[in-house]
Amino acid sequence: MKTVNKLQKEAATACSWRMHKMGPWMVTINTVNRSCGGAICLKCNMGVQYDTKPPPNGIEIGGEAVALDCLVR
Repeated sequence: MKTVNKLQKEAATACSWRMHKMGPWMVTINTVNRSCGGAICLKCNMGVQYDTKPPPNGIEIGGEAVALDCLVR
């Protein structure tokens, strides 16, 4: 299980590579066993999410901001 900081850093790097300018991280789930959250691009509103303990068919980092280039250059 990766830490929140490691997942946030990996997600931010992927978003930056796609030319996004991500806003602050928001935590949606924060328990002893699991932490989930995300951030939104300040230019185009695409998002990225992380999950420290994804379900068997899930992924640790995902979202439009890691898959698609920023629409506003």
